[in-house]
Amino acid sequence: MKKIVLLFAVVFFLLVAAQLEAQTVTYEHTLTWQDNSDNEDGFKIERKTPSIPGDTFGEIGQVGADVTSYVDVVSDGQQRCYRVRAFNAAGDSGYTNEACGLPTPKDPVTLTVTVIIKISSP
Repeated sequence: MKKIVLLFAVVFFLLVAAQLEAQTVTYEHTLTWQDNSDNEDGFKIERKTPSIPGDTFGEIGQVGADVTSYVDVVSDGQQRCYRVRAFNAAGDSGYTNEACGLPTPKDPVTLTVTVIIKISSP
């Protein structure tokens, strides 16, 4: 007589669904300039925040040749100052004038994340 043994494994699943929301309001500065050069490889964009004591200009981005705008997205509504200069293999041009302004608020972005956690136990 054959003996049949059945093994049962019990698996428990715990499903937890949670919805997490976060809202971020961002601000943007839209910069535009006139391209007066005909041999640039691109433009370097620099920024400083006047409300921070001792803050100096630092490069925040580059765009290619013949591009005459840049959008800087920041997380607060503080005034920023900008300057731009052209560059190529021979070096950098002089700077544009310094332009300062307050950013324009963008529409709030709501991020919704659904988290499902599955825990199994043999």
